[in-house]
Amino acid sequence: MGKSYERAIRSTDFAPWIMFITRCVSVKRKHFMDAGGFEERFITYGFEDWELGYRFHKQGLPFKSVRGIIGFHQEHPSLFRKDDPQLDNLRIFYDIHTSKDAEISLICLCHPLKDPNLFKSILRLLAEWKTRKEYKRLGRIMEAALNRAATAFIYNFKK
Repeated sequence: MGKSYERAIRSTDFAPWIMFITRCVSVKRKHFMDAGGFEERFITYGFEDWELGYRFHKQGLPFKSVRGIIGFHQEHPSLFRKDDPQLDNLRIFYDIHTSKDAEISLICLCHPLKDPNLFKSILRLLAEWKTRKEYKRLGRIMEAALNRAATAFIYNFKK
C-alpha cells in the first residue's frame, strides 16, 4: 500500500468507517451493544464490518487510526470461486441504509479500497457543491444521479 493510499484510508474527514475492518479495531463494549452488534443478515463475509462501522459513524463516534499496529488477514476461500458473496452483502448494506446517502451509493460505483483517494475526493466535491450557493443545485442533481446509478447497479446486476 502506497503512502497516498494509506493517507486516504486513514483520513477521517469523509467516510472514516472504511477503516473499520474488524481484524484490527477496538471498540468499547457499550458502543458495540448500543449499536446492536453485527447485523445478522450478513451470513457470508464482506461489508459486515463496514456496516457496523457506518452505524458507529452515524452515531457520532470518533475514528482514530493508530500507526504501528499491524493486522493480518486470511483471505476467504470464496475469493477464489466465481460466486460473489460481497455483492449480496452490498445489497444488504444498501437496503439497510437506503440509497439516500452518497457514501453508501458511491461504494457501488467506486469501491473505497480500490481507490480511496477517488472515493473520498468525490465525497468532498459533492459536499462542497451542496454547501456553495452557486453549486447547490448541481450538487443535488449529482447526488440524485449517483443514488439512481447505485440503485440500478444493486438491483439490476445479475444475481
